[in-house]
Amino acid sequence: MKTCASRILIVLLLLAGMNSPMQALACAVCYGESDAPMAKGAAFAILALGIVVAGVLGGIVAFFVHIKRKAAAQAATIASPDSV
Repeated sequence: MKTCASRILIVLLLLAGMNSPMQALACAVCYGESDAPMAKGAAFAILALGIVVAGVLGGIVAFFVHIKRKAAAQAATIASPDSV
């Protein structure tokens, strides 16, 4: 009985969503208004996300370079015990 009620609720929500055409309008980018504020905001959001992704990837690369240098320094210390 519970699955039947949930299916009816899902169907009603889908019908309500299809009945409201204002929600289905395309954004300014899809309409072709590239100078609209929404299009400028979308472009800025893409740039900001690109900067965040580049920063995170740069941090990961820097971490592995740091680990590699520390391992090389430790290997050099172990290889020459007479310098201790």
